[in-house]
Amino acid sequence: MVRAHRELRVIRQGIRAFVEGPLPRLPPKRKVRPRFWKAKPLLEADLLAGRDVQKQFFPLETGADGKKLTTGSLEDSNTQIFGYYEARGVSGDYFDYKKLDDRWFGIIKCDVSGKGIPAALISVEVATLFLDYFDRWTYQTHGVNLSPLVSRINDLIESHGFNSRFAAFTLCLFDSLEGKLYFCNAGDSAIHVYDYGAGKTKTFAVPAAPAAGVFPNEIITSQGGFPVSTLRLAAGDVLFLYTDGIEDSRRRVRNRLFRAGLELEDFGVGRIMAVITAVFSRSSYFLQKQQNPVADEILEFDFSRCSGSAEDAILALSAVEKIFRIYKPPLTTAFDKVRVDRKTDAFLKLHFKQYSDYCVWQEDCPETPEYLNYTNVKSDPQFDDMALVAVKKK
Repeated sequence: MVRAHRELRVIRQGIRAFVEGPLPRLPPKRKVRPRFWKAKPLLEADLLAGRDVQKQFFPLETGADGKKLTTGSLEDSNTQIFGYYEARGVSGDYFDYKKLDDRWFGIIKCDVSGKGIPAALISVEVATLFLDYFDRWTYQTHGVNLSPLVSRINDLIESHGFNSRFAAFTLCLFDSLEGKLYFCNAGDSAIHVYDYGAGKTKTFAVPAAPAAGVFPNEIITSQGGFPVSTLRLAAGDVLFLYTDGIEDSRRRVRNRLFRAGLELEDFGVGRIMAVITAVFSRSSYFLQKQQNPVADEILEFDFSRCSGSAEDAILALSAVEKIFRIYKPPLTTAFDKVRVDRKTDAFLKLHFKQYSDYCVWQEDCPETPEYLNYTNVKSDPQFDDMALVAVKKK
């Protein structure tokens, strides 16, 4: 881990020098014409390569080519965990979970402000501190007080002095035998739990604490620090942690001619809660879009064949969010493409009643085999990256 910190410091210094350093001078009397059309494919390739490197810090499944896929899972006799990650390039979204012994799990969900390389660098540092702490964690030596780790993350990010760069995250310790959840947050406002006994999804406010990197530890400690809270999960209850990429997912509102105006519609917390509840009640969810260009269109997701697993709930959210942004105007062609990861497509095929209307035309993505393309449809762009994780108490 010491070596990892040294490497991160070198990377950080290099990025800062690149961002803040002087621009190179061109040779005198030389006319340079911009060639952005040539640079763009190279830049996109670099971002995709950076995304593949960053995904090594996620507990995701590995494909036949050795690259990380979009989902990961962990299960034992008491606990079921499933996570999903979708990013356009390098990003500040991050989650991880780690089985600490036969009883305890460490879990984190983090969302770094901004996008691109600086946000990705900070998320990698958070990942390094998470792994370093829980590699050495035992109940006897560390207990359930997560405040020191949160303070350590805050101190590291704040010491960089980046403008408007901070991390909002929730850090958890889960006792899988007792179902007791200990959590500590920086900058988050709530956690969400599906209550099996009540048959509905509930939102619990968390104690107010600033995002990591905004204030030095001395100021935060004087205001109460980073408090640890507790919550008990009964058998069948599911904890949901997610970054704001799914909550803030948005589509452009279109008229009957599919012409978009300035109005945007967010996916929103309400839809997230409704989808989760429908999955565990094994009922149908009907997606309604504001001013849908297709009059009286029914978009039905039949979850009657779901098993009530953490995987079902996360893939349902991914699937409904994907259809939320997809639209099919007249005269679309095979050149109109929407990229979808294969697990989400398999879930849609099982549960989306209008699959044949939107998803039947497909082609492979040779450069990213974990994805495929829907053709003859269009989609509003993914507004932000998404990281989702669900923890179910058996």
